[in-house]
Amino acid sequence: TREIGPEGFGAKNRDWNAKELLVDWRSSWAEHVNQTLERCNVHERVDHRTLEAQREEALALASVAERNGDERVRVAEMARAVELDRPPLPDVGARGWSMMRRGIATPASDRWQEVREIGLQVREVAREFRTQARDWLERTLDKVQERTAALGLTRAPETALERLQAARASRGAVDTPQTALERLQAARAGRGEDRGAEVERNVESAGHALSQQDRERERVLEQERVLERQRAAEREGPSHER
Repeated sequence: TREIGPEGFGAKNRDWNAKELLVDWRSSWAEHVNQTLERCNVHERVDHRTLEAQREEALALASVAERNGDERVRVAEMARAVELDRPPLPDVGARGWSMMRRGIATPASDRWQEVREIGLQVREVAREFRTQARDWLERTLDKVQERTAALGLTRAPETALERLQAARASRGAVDTPQTALERLQAARAGRGEDRGAEVERNVESAGHALSQQDRERERVLEQERVLERQRAAEREGPSHER
């Protein structure tokens, strides 16, 4: 790019080639697009950042939600992280797109189709993750509330929800994400050893979280059993005195 002055074209200016300028343009473009979508009452939003950056943000938000005991947010952010754990679509180029439209296959178009298929599989895994995790949360909350009512406790529903959140997820809830991660690993086996190692670490991390959640769940269930025995003893106490 050349500068333009009173005498016409001047020296070349490399500032327009800076990566930081391109990132700033992309950020501004995304902001304007999202404002337009909001005015049109469209829920979807665009994000100019890389998939990796978005995924790291989702994992960080999931970690914060876990510390705060907000299981619903944690599940939603983990599902978003799963959906973002995919390779970006490669650049085919204008000539490549023209050949694809004419039905002519090229190495670049084949790679594009392969990556697109991986993305579709990942989105399906994330969709299944959300559905089954949401169903499990609703069933578990109902069971906790029923148990609380059966014990004759005068606690507000929020307390039961807090105890559910403290217990995290039971074996059934985490089995679905773990299975999803395994399916994701199989779907992306051709992406190279480095990506395969990353998925292996994800599966190992999910297994570690599973063990911790199982121990927490057992602890909460034991507290439930102790409380139930105490309530039973209180009910039987007056009859023995008579």
